[in-house]
Amino acid sequence: MLRLNLGCSDDHKPGYVNVDCVPPADQVVDLCLRWPWEDSTVNEIYAKDCFEHLEDFFGSERGHRNALTGNKGKIWVMNESHRVLKPGGVLEFLVPAVHLKDGRVNLGAFTDPTHVSFWTQDDKYYFCTEWNNPQGERGRLGDAYGITALFDIKLWELQEYGTPHERRSKLHGILIAVK
Repeated sequence: MLRLNLGCSDDHKPGYVNVDCVPPADQVVDLCLRWPWEDSTVNEIYAKDCFEHLEDFFGSERGHRNALTGNKGKIWVMNESHRVLKPGGVLEFLVPAVHLKDGRVNLGAFTDPTHVSFWTQDDKYYFCTEWNNPQGERGRLGDAYGITALFDIKLWELQEYGTPHERRSKLHGILIAVK
């Protein structure tokens, strides 16, 4: 059973291959390039505070933007996650969310200068089966946007933390790969 902990830094999870772009990872991988795992070989992906840092590139050298999707890190990470996951494989991720539950802006999503994609509760419309129909965003726009990922939702929720005066939020998703 292959389980990946992407963007682990020094937060290693037992039973997972702990992956990051620098040591002390078990496997050092540049996740902005095509991921090194074969199609449909991964059982589970866990990515906490990782996906918002990833741009999409193509070719063998960094710096060349993906010709189809431009600089859309969400599409890249969702497509690569889906590609390597087995049918029914699980993707669990936590990313800073743009908004708080009351609709105010979560500055935490924007304060880290290494964030290159910004996530909302509405991102599910582009990657999940419920909206993969002629009226839904995934069905209408998926091909044009280069989206190949398709998931069922097990969990999709906004989680808040911090002090009452400095609220922050993360989007917590647990998705099942549909193939």
